[in-house]
Amino acid sequence: MADQANSNSPAIQGVDIDKVSAWLNTNIDGAQAPYSFSLIAGGRSNLTYKVTDGNNVSYVLRRPPLGHVLATAHDMAREHRIIAAVGQTGVPVPKTLGVCTDESVNGAPFYVMAFVEGEVLDSAEKAAKLDPSLRIDASMNLIDVLAELHAVDVDAVGLGDLAKREGYIERQIKRWSTQWENSKTRELPEIDEVVRLLSSKVPQQQGVAIAHGDFRFGNVLTDVKTGRIAAVLDWELCTLGDPLADLGYIGVYWSDGPSSALRANDPTPAGGFAKYQDLVDRYAKTTGRDVSGVDYYVAFSCWRLAVISEGVYARYLHGAMGKQEGIDMNAMRAGVDGLTTRALESIRRLLCVTMFLLAGKREPLPLHQSRTIRIVVEQVPESSWCTKFRVSRRLWLALRTILVKPVSQSSCLFSSGHRAGPRAVVTWLHRWPRCVSLKSSPIWRSIKRHQ
Repeated sequence: MADQANSNSPAIQGVDIDKVSAWLNTNIDGAQAPYSFSLIAGGRSNLTYKVTDGNNVSYVLRRPPLGHVLATAHDMAREHRIIAAVGQTGVPVPKTLGVCTDESVNGAPFYVMAFVEGEVLDSAEKAAKLDPSLRIDASMNLIDVLAELHAVDVDAVGLGDLAKREGYIERQIKRWSTQWENSKTRELPEIDEVVRLLSSKVPQQQGVAIAHGDFRFGNVLTDVKTGRIAAVLDWELCTLGDPLADLGYIGVYWSDGPSSALRANDPTPAGGFAKYQDLVDRYAKTTGRDVSGVDYYVAFSCWRLAVISEGVYARYLHGAMGKQEGIDMNAMRAGVDGLTTRALESIRRLLCVTMFLLAGKREPLPLHQSRTIRIVVEQVPESSWCTKFRVSRRLWLALRTILVKPVSQSSCLFSSGHRAGPRAVVTWLHRWPRCVSLKSSPIWRSIKRHQ
């Protein structure tokens, strides 16, 4: 981690050195003055400082951003409570050492935890510090830690009252819609459209779990010598809810190739990491949960992150994040637009096939089959489908969207949330009441020839 300032400076933004030092002497066992403070650059929500005492022992101090913050955000006591509770389990987290709710000490609540060695892999450049031979292991350990978090008994660790247990997605849509209205710096109609579409297709929640809310390589410390996750950080968005939201969120920060990165702080374009689908499969095998609808959660996560990013942009715009050099405000604003576009595209792709029912294989077909079917469909005039096979124009457009613009290179996405190859679409299509059988058609024979 990079240190942006130190106690030798005339002042440290966000830290009353004298009062905080006195509090540390009294409340942190073993801590001894004098203390040095340094802002850990990179955080874009709460402010995080490295504190080193007179014995050269390091700690971490967290406080809210400077200036006005939203009423429901940046609750230090809550964040401290969550980390302390999760620390009772096998999930790796920093040890909590103390929390101060007396704002007269530092102008805002803060808490202190142990300093954990490790690397925050929040860019392809940072990923270079992890040997390529360890990147698959790191990928799988990341998803294993997530599965372990979702297996925690919330009542046993004292978090049963953290939030409502059901209706997570509905609550999140309401919350982040409100956050958008309170934080937005401009009108963005696409955000409203995403909210409308997400609300129309809310999946059934699969039980209740501790939902981290921001789980990714950029919010964990990775031991680059072993590829193991040393600690999970940044619990400010944590609540009780649908565990698949965390799984979908990882998909926003995961690229299967160097050219497909959506976020600049995604380390996976460096190469050597597991494929996102491999993570999904690993999670499903470990937890036993149905992950067929994970793509909805990817769309939801893109939208929610767009709202969060707009709030961060607004705080930087108004100087609430202190003086941090090298922040590209234009790129930050463009990132909000990109996330919104991705969310809109994803949810529209889901909803354009609501008329389809799943039939045939659930697993994706090989890529060459997907290509073959897309070519066939493109070669068949719309009139042939609409008249010869008695397919309505609306159905034709939906079918064409699926086959020509699949969710990934090798699969299509159904409204039920299941992933299936294009053959499954055609297999089902002949069962559609308004269609005649396609198995005897030249289209089907062309498909069969390439299988």
